[in-house]
Amino acid sequence: MLKCMHYSQEGHDMLQIVKMDEDKASEISNWDFGTEYQYYNLNGERHAIQVFLNGHYYAVLKGDNLFGFFCDGDEAQIEMMPEQPHTLDIGFALNPVYIGSGYGRVFIRMIMRFYYDTAGVHTFRLTVAKFNERAIHLYIALGFKFVREITMIEDGTVHIFFVMEHQFNLKTDEQMDDFIYSYN
Repeated sequence: MLKCMHYSQEGHDMLQIVKMDEDKASEISNWDFGTEYQYYNLNGERHAIQVFLNGHYYAVLKGDNLFGFFCDGDEAQIEMMPEQPHTLDIGFALNPVYIGSGYGRVFIRMIMRFYYDTAGVHTFRLTVAKFNERAIHLYIALGFKFVREITMIEDGTVHIFFVMEHQFNLKTDEQMDDFIYSYN
């Protein structure tokens, strides 16, 4: 179990990675990302809850609260993604309650550090909807680079996604004064 200590102006918050369970999956499936980001709303879909329980999903807790979740591999990909040797696809979401509060950088770096420490991963790939400019700005600030664009038609609607990649470097990616890791 990985714990990440995040130091903020209010003090410090422990972020803890745990395996996904049904209660957490159910809570996540009911998150409301608002009208602008409703594409990400799952509306309590039972199928989504079952997918969250397939062993590739982790929950992140902030105290007793569900802070976010992440996944890896095929679960983090959209259709039409070619396999990339030595690259791990990651997917994640921050609880809407915490979006816009400055946690995004810490959350994504914690995820990369988790896979670096547990699986030796150095290259990360993610897929983001083109309309999600807030997330794209964050990913660029973290060092992710554009790799390709994918266009999909889903339920008669055209969706454009950007595929972005990052080479994790422990020395440069960990130069942050606002958090440390500890392990159980």
